[in-house]
Amino acid sequence: MKVARDRGALGLGAADDGLPASDLVALRLGLKGEAANGSFIPVSGETGIADLGAPAYLSGVSTARFSSLDFDLGRRGVLASGDRLSLRASMPMAVTSGRAEIVLPVVRSAGRTAFEPVKLDLAPSERQVDLAISYQRPMAPGLEFLAELARAENFGNRAGVTDTAGVVAITFSF
Repeated sequence: MKVARDRGALGLGAADDGLPASDLVALRLGLKGEAANGSFIPVSGETGIADLGAPAYLSGVSTARFSSLDFDLGRRGVLASGDRLSLRASMPMAVTSGRAEIVLPVVRSAGRTAFEPVKLDLAPSERQVDLAISYQRPMAPGLEFLAELARAENFGNRAGVTDTAGVVAITFSF
């Protein structure tokens, strides 16, 4: 469980400027199952709410809800003793509901400008979905090889935007 309070460090408002501070409460749950054949399935998710206070440039700010979900399917001992091959699907943390209003200048006829409130939906229209395949293999005590290929659909929670990344690394732990 996470509980947080912003006293202005994020610039969203604080008691010293007359605006309420921001509050956040979240709960993360996870479950991991392993079979005798080396298969494993970890699943985890997080959900929470954030009271964003009332920044000076926004009004009518509602409580924002957010969530994330991770699912892994893997197996140990695929190519060598101690190695791990896994497939992962996840939806990274994103706002799922919330709204606000901002007053913006709007140009009218004859070049006149008026200020009007514009409603903002804080939740993205599309959620980012990440898919990845990774392989890890111990090389020596405290030394491990890692190769991973990942693809993001709706990258940055923007419809139709994709991104692909790969990594090859050697990690050392002590």
